[in-house]
Amino acid sequence: MTDLNNLTSKVLEEKKASLQEEIDQAEQEVADEVATFEEEAAEQFEADKKAALEKIEREKDIQQNSIKIEERNEILSLKQDYIKRILDEAQTKMNETSDDVVKQFAEQTLPQFEGAGQMTLTLGEHSQNALTSDWVDQQAVSGLELTVSDETIANEAGFVLEQKGIEYNFLFSELLEAHRSQYIAEINQKLF
Repeated sequence: MTDLNNLTSKVLEEKKASLQEEIDQAEQEVADEVATFEEEAAEQFEADKKAALEKIEREKDIQQNSIKIEERNEILSLKQDYIKRILDEAQTKMNETSDDVVKQFAEQTLPQFEGAGQMTLTLGEHSQNALTSDWVDQQAVSGLELTVSDETIANEAGFVLEQKGIEYNFLFSELLEAHRSQYIAEINQKLF
């Protein structure tokens, strides 16, 4: 019986050792899986953290760019308003130009139409006292016959010459508008 007890003990010991080996192997597998999971979780955490920081940085850049654009637009709007006020003031002063200045302007302009024949002169409302029919008759431009129209152009200074449906516009507002971009560039250069 001792042999039987020894044999049983031996079988039990082998089984116990085999079970311990399986337990140790299972514990190692669990430990390896836990380590792998912890490593993957740490890597995922770092990737998520990096992505979140990059997103925050992008949003910060977008906000900074938006602020810069808004600031630039406000400055541009202020400049445009200021330039508009300057040009409006120039227009007002041109409308208030003295009769002598209007006559001088006409004297410099009319010789361009030498030999043009019959033309009609229509005055701007603000210049109607400057260029009378008598004054026009006194102008000696060879080959140019001017007739002063009874009509005036409302709220304007300067004049329009018309011949056979073609108008030559010398209204101060139109002259200002024709050179607007040049004046804007000069104002920008001088003031800003």
